[in-house]
Amino acid sequence: MAKTYTMAQYNKAKADFFRKHSKDAGIKERSGLDGDMIRKVYECEDGGMWYEITHPITEIIKGMAHGLDVMAEVQMYRTEIWDTDNSTSRYLYEVA
Repeated sequence: MAKTYTMAQYNKAKADFFRKHSKDAGIKERSGLDGDMIRKVYECEDGGMWYEITHPITEIIKGMAHGLDVMAEVQMYRTEIWDTDNSTSRYLYEVA
């Protein structure tokens, strides 16, 4: 099952990765649009790479409000993250 990160977990994982790989050296960032997706690649001088792909998604949420069953569409962004140390995809969700 895919791991979902909170914003704090994402920030820590990214900071830890860069701390391990950059060692005060430069980090090159490449980014671009592919339709409605944003792709980012961060390349460290030691060869470590951090990848992100962000795209919009819509989730249907079911719940109760004032005793009524309700459904709502929620617009969100999903960022898939992986790197050269951990090729397993992790995900960060943000409300649009």
